[in-house]
Amino acid sequence: PYQHFIATRLLPCGEIDGPLRKFTGSSEIGKATDDLTKAVHAFAHFMLIYTSGFLLLSDLQGLFDARRVMCLFDPQGHTYV
Repeated sequence: PYQHFIATRLLPCGEIDGPLRKFTGSSEIGKATDDLTKAVHAFAHFMLIYTSGFLLLSDLQGLFDARRVMCLFDPQGHTYV
């Protein structure tokens, strides 16, 4: 039924890449036991305050890239309408 589609390379998935880190879920935030998790939780809190309660980020997860920078992907954004 479709003549075209978009294809992208897979994310790296070797031993060096490390596991997926899940910082918050869709319905719970979880405990922040390390500095990176605390920073991600603070970012989500900042966005809620900065947007005056309009935008709530959840389901925050990520992977370290080759430079060891955490790249967050596939977040959910809940808005107050």
